[in-house]
Amino acid sequence: GKGPATLSYRIDANTGLTRTGGIFVGQVPFTITQMYLNHPPRPQSASPDSEDGPTGEFTLVYEDPEGYQDLKIARFNVNTSDGLAGGCALELNPANGTLRLAGDNGTAWSPWTPFSNAVSLKNSQCGVLSVRSDRSMDTADEQTLILDLIFRSTFAGSRNLYMSASDASDAESGWQYMGAWTVVNEAPSAV
Repeated sequence: GKGPATLSYRIDANTGLTRTGGIFVGQVPFTITQMYLNHPPRPQSASPDSEDGPTGEFTLVYEDPEGYQDLKIARFNVNTSDGLAGGCALELNPANGTLRLAGDNGTAWSPWTPFSNAVSLKNSQCGVLSVRSDRSMDTADEQTLILDLIFRSTFAGSRNLYMSASDASDAESGWQYMGAWTVVNEAPSAV
């Protein structure tokens, strides 16, 4: 027939990449494209979120709505601002169990190092004592990393805790303030 008509169709939720399908109304083809919307990962928590000391064991939880396997890089920064220069900034790749530490200038990075060799990473502000992934604490969308740091006495003072993350599609959370840490001037001479 001729004249106005209503056409209804249903598309299931898209959990993968962009997909395209088509329908015919009469002999006229219509193409329907369903876009895939990637939800970026985000920091969930850093604990403790308000402490002091020359060392700290930080439990960092990151969430990725696409599943914890989609989390590409988890970042953690202890500094007066979210800038990397003059701080203790790390990038962690939980999928392959490696991390790296930003140099003093915030632009140079150490080589990617296995979690098991993390104790070799140091800059003028901090050193890594250990790092591990703890899947027993996670949901399907969360990744928990436990990071032990030692701070140099020259880094003493009030610092902020920042986290950020990126996923396999390079979607970024941006830096998020997660708490505070006061570095006290009692660091052992092991660093």
